[in-house]
Amino acid sequence: MSQGTDCLARRGYMHLLMGWCTAARSVRARRKVRPGARGANPTCGTTSRRPSSGRPMAAWAAVCLAVFLAVGGSRVAGADPHRATSSRAARHEAIRAVPMRHLNEEDRHRVQTVIDSTSLYRHMPTKLIDCDPHLFLFLLENPDVIVNIWEVLGVSNVALQRLDENTFLATDGHGTKGRIEVLYSHMDRQLIFARGRYESPLMRHAVEADCVLLLRATYLRGASGRRYVRASLDAFVQFQ
Repeated sequence: MSQGTDCLARRGYMHLLMGWCTAARSVRARRKVRPGARGANPTCGTTSRRPSSGRPMAAWAAVCLAVFLAVGGSRVAGADPHRATSSRAARHEAIRAVPMRHLNEEDRHRVQTVIDSTSLYRHMPTKLIDCDPHLFLFLLENPDVIVNIWEVLGVSNVALQRLDENTFLATDGHGTKGRIEVLYSHMDRQLIFARGRYESPLMRHAVEADCVLLLRATYLRGASGRRYVRASLDAFVQFQ
């Protein structure tokens, strides 16, 4: 596909998603406003929202997971692709796939520190998604669009704010706050670094953690010509 055609496709997806936002606002307004009552529809702004998880550190991680449309792991020898795993084989395979040579010195250090001192590693089950590759990539590059749809549907109190092209702030409204940075982005993989903090009146001290997320994707075409995305996700979490 040419660059011009690709740009038109992405614009088309934006208009489609904006249409979904408009429809969702109308549905939400009809649900919230009783006959004869006065109310205002929510608007699609730059600060977006997504479903709340209720787990420490989950606000920023869930943003990434949801944007990916599916979470999963590529097949590892001896592993069941339909089950999550924390096996040593899966972990070593994921580490080899981290695009270290494409990172600057500071980012390499941050990623390596988390990998070397991982408190929790998880390789999620592979998912095959019936999705156009261009839409998949568009949503990866614009997670705030998905979160905005959740906002207008009124299904979340969690906010996602874009700071620049590759950096976001997230909060769930219940004590979890985090900063998400896309360190590397290519059509076959994305590397995300997130730093989060969870505070609760029931806890004496805040819980802090760093997380490295590795998303990998392959693009397939079925016999009928239908397009699919096979996605895998590996998470390395380091609690402070």
